[in-house]
Amino acid sequence: MVAHPLDPLSATEFQSTAAILRRDQGLNDSWRFASIELKEPPKIDVKAWKPGDPVPRRSLSVLWDQKTNQTYEAVVDLVGDRVDSWIHKPGACPNFTLDEYHDVDDALREHPEVLARLAARGITDPSLVLFDVWTYGAAVMPDQWRDRRLGWCDLWMRETSEGNPYAHPISGLKIIVDVNTLEVLEIEDHHDYGLPEVDGEYDPRVRGTHERTDLKPLEISQPEGVSFAVDGNEVRWQNWSLRLGFNFREGPVIYQVAFDDQGTRRDVAYRMSFAEMVVPYRDPGFDHYRRTAFDIGEWGLGYMTTSLELGCDCLGEIVYVDAVMPDTRGEPFEIPRAICLHEEDNAVLWKHVDAETGAQVRRMRRMVVSAHITVANYEYLVYWRFYQDGNIECEVRASGLMVTTPMENEDDSSP
Repeated sequence: MVAHPLDPLSATEFQSTAAILRRDQGLNDSWRFASIELKEPPKIDVKAWKPGDPVPRRSLSVLWDQKTNQTYEAVVDLVGDRVDSWIHKPGACPNFTLDEYHDVDDALREHPEVLARLAARGITDPSLVLFDVWTYGAAVMPDQWRDRRLGWCDLWMRETSEGNPYAHPISGLKIIVDVNTLEVLEIEDHHDYGLPEVDGEYDPRVRGTHERTDLKPLEISQPEGVSFAVDGNEVRWQNWSLRLGFNFREGPVIYQVAFDDQGTRRDVAYRMSFAEMVVPYRDPGFDHYRRTAFDIGEWGLGYMTTSLELGCDCLGEIVYVDAVMPDTRGEPFEIPRAICLHEEDNAVLWKHVDAETGAQVRRMRRMVVSAHITVANYEYLVYWRFYQDGNIECEVRASGLMVTTPMENEDDSSP
């Protein structure tokens, strides 16, 4: 049951949104949902809302017709079972989706001309090739294809079926594709530097190495349980209170952060999340000149959030929060253990030693809300930390795999 106006949409609400739009707008099978998320009520209404009041529930969808490539925004009143607004957005291109990423990869793996270009380079096993589709930025998009849902593909190759898919870039070969029709519009065959010998494997099983044995187990326990409480999507710890949200674009959203200052509730932040994440490669070479990734706006952190695992991603006494996202048909899928809630010891906060009375020590503890997001070869590890002294800290760690490029040898024109 929905308990608060800022609770994220449920699986049932995703399905209801899609069903209402199909019914009222006559959508056929060529329509796809780029996103469905909570249409957040105005801040003034949320702050005035009290338990027991009716809970407004509206969804905001961005969707497009694959046949016409026309984009619309729709607001659905889930309580009233109706479409509140249906607005055409001429010239707009919605974010790409995970469904499309996999559809492009599957289609190009069977395309005759693509297979022929790979074979010319000595690559005859397409199952080892990764077709990594990117959105085609408006600044460099060819004029003849501006009316298309346009993508371009990097190509990479695994050395073995279990190898690192990003270890071997197929340099100089790019594919321009209509993501709606999966039509190959152009194959750019600029150069062939071959596949230089590299040691790019990271999995111990592939490398033939063993897990390290020089570290003894590190166990973190709280015999009496955690010091925080979770009630629905509300989290309370020490003097802090906050609400958890989640959507396709931003991933975790933290609402209504407040601090109890000796009985006085102090509102600290109404809404905290990431607006955008830009990765400008700034390399003018053929392989990279189109690379300027807007990982949030073009794809969405929520779609790419991955499940966390105790002992690997999280240590100690953990409370996990699952997330639900919609696919391009409006059908829900679950991300188990999408958010990790736990406490961390953070060393000494304050200490003083008195010659007469001895030492007094106060240890520091913090509350952590974390999520891990995989964006192709990169991982973003996001940690929101709340401290006992009223501080809030957010850390984003970048991890994952490096993008490498073979370079032409200036002496003999070989890679």
